[in-house]
Amino acid sequence: MTKTKNVMLTITEKCNLNCIYCFEKNKSAKSMEFETAKSIIDYEMAENNEYDSILFDFMGGEPFVEFALIKQICEYVWSKHWTKKYMFFASTNGTLIHGEIQEWLSVHYKEFVCGLSLDGTREQHNLNRCNSFDAIDINFFATTWSLQSVKMTVSPDSLPELYNGIRFIHDLGFRVKSNLAYGPDWSGEINKQVFEQQLKKLIEYYVENPEIEPTTLVNMDLIPVAYPKEELHKWCGMGGQMVAYDIYGNKYPCHFFQEMTSGVNERKDIWSVDYSKIHCNANNKCKECILKNSCPTCYGYNYSQFHDYCHKDDYICELKKRSAVATATLTYRRLALKYNNDFSNLSDEEKEKITAIFMIQRAAESGNWNIC
Repeated sequence: MTKTKNVMLTITEKCNLNCIYCFEKNKSAKSMEFETAKSIIDYEMAENNEYDSILFDFMGGEPFVEFALIKQICEYVWSKHWTKKYMFFASTNGTLIHGEIQEWLSVHYKEFVCGLSLDGTREQHNLNRCNSFDAIDINFFATTWSLQSVKMTVSPDSLPELYNGIRFIHDLGFRVKSNLAYGPDWSGEINKQVFEQQLKKLIEYYVENPEIEPTTLVNMDLIPVAYPKEELHKWCGMGGQMVAYDIYGNKYPCHFFQEMTSGVNERKDIWSVDYSKIHCNANNKCKECILKNSCPTCYGYNYSQFHDYCHKDDYICELKKRSAVATATLTYRRLALKYNNDFSNLSDEEKEKITAIFMIQRAAESGNWNIC
């Protein structure tokens, strides 16, 4: 089985947008030199480790601000014979993918995949992302990488139109990976109420359209809930399966630790931490929660906000509980339709989901999410 390492290359700190929830607070006009990128690639491709494949993930800023550098890096890699397999990926706001860039990507679409950030309808997207909706050739992304999900980030301002935004993106032909933005203020009862209302609309939509894969906000992994005594697992490959290089070639556990983000890199002992066991430091609140292995976390964000890798934002935590309830409700209703309310022939996996559903229901009704 192929084991892939995710190598993030921040090739530029420049961006042509200024999104309202951007966590890159210290962007600059600086970019990576080709020789720096070349040395990183040579090292990662030659390193003797357990990975036989590498995903080179171009990041910024907006990576296509430096299209010439992207092209030069790719052509260098393609000109060599490597023992490891590799693939190129770029997360992009899409606004620069026109003309020469679009033509180049059309030729190399099998070797180079783009992930589009699109925050919903024109109104939602423009609210979050600097009135940039009309600068994106959405059809190009839909036809070139038809299986690639769109990344939709939800801010408190765009939350009231969450359902409309997700449905809009589905209507364009995309699957949707949606997440609540890290950084904005999610406090207040109104956000909880609005979020619940939007999730209820999404449940009805996905029940009526069973052929559509639900977005991540109502598609959490329920099965771990059925095994609450399992050890807490690590949520991402930071510091191991995933590493990030800044424009100077400095290596970090992930891109969140770089100078242009939250200043976490000021710690001199950043590589003295055993990132393979970082999850073991979670506080009791998380360790005792039935959602502990179903609720994603961002260790870099946690540290930047609370100086604690495993301390989650309490307000986001409350919203994720609502995502869990919505996921449980949607899963149950889809199973009921599938089996015409006869649950006697469930698969083993579906039985595990039913167990998790009732545990979540009980927790939501009692307000007690603890394992005990």
